[in-house]
Amino acid sequence: SDIRLIEQIAQILSKSCKTASKSASMISIDEPILGVIVGVRIPFKYTENEIKKILDVLRESCGDTMVGMHICGRISPKLANILLETSMDFLSHEFYDSPENIKVYNPEDLRRSGKILSVGCLSSRNPKIESPHEIFKIMIKFRDFGDCLIFTPDCGFRNLVVNGSREKGYEIAIKKLRNMVEASTKVKEFAI
Repeated sequence: SDIRLIEQIAQILSKSCKTASKSASMISIDEPILGVIVGVRIPFKYTENEIKKILDVLRESCGDTMVGMHICGRISPKLANILLETSMDFLSHEFYDSPENIKVYNPEDLRRSGKILSVGCLSSRNPKIESPHEIFKIMIKFRDFGDCLIFTPDCGFRNLVVNGSREKGYEIAIKKLRNMVEASTKVKEFAI
């Protein structure tokens, strides 16, 4: 829990981000533990300013490339506020498998921050294929957010293995994504 170690890791990651930004049009940084550090009663002693500073250093290392952060699991209101105050361009979270996250952001704060919210609207853990209607029901909960949204799966599909087969997991992931595209088309029609 020493902040100096975290700062050293951030410096190393900044070098990778700087290199990637030379050819990437967008960079998403996967942060697997921040949801646990902020807002859960675990005795990490990082201040809000230390967290913001580290995230801003990562963002700044990428220059003009669009940069965001994916944080899995439950997002506390405190963490959401910290993230809105960073220089990240977009924030990506699970909303299908962590439906409590739907209440964390409000449209006005998101617009004021100038950020895009990446709404995870289908499970990347469960091999059940969500119907377009089921995905639409998640998406439509964000109708008041306007054009500061993108819709994505909750997380990556790398660990979606079905009956020991990555190929079956891949086939299911494709079906899930097709249904997500169909649902997003319905959201656009609903907004007109």
